[in-house]
Amino acid sequence: MRAKVQSYPGKNISQVQQQIIQSLNQFFHPLFGGSDGKGWVFGRDVYRSEVLQVIDETPGSDRVLSLELLADGKPQCGNICLGSLGLVAAGQHDITVV
Repeated sequence: MRAKVQSYPGKNISQVQQQIIQSLNQFFHPLFGGSDGKGWVFGRDVYRSEVLQVIDETPGSDRVLSLELLADGKPQCGNICLGSLGLVAAGQHDITVV
């Protein structure tokens, strides 16, 4: 995932970046993540709107300026559709905070 995020004025950019990464890792955790904190069901798609919400609700984050979800290393501008046996994995997050 790649995202550019605007922080609130006066916030520590590095700290906001780390908090966003931590929030995303929690959200994408296969056993304890997801929108309800009960993990991901096999085959459940990744919705762009949910990822935007996770980032936006992270303390210090004002708004998301850009977001690319990555599927098989390729940027996607929409949701990521998984096969019926697919399972989400967090992977690396490239988060730029300004």
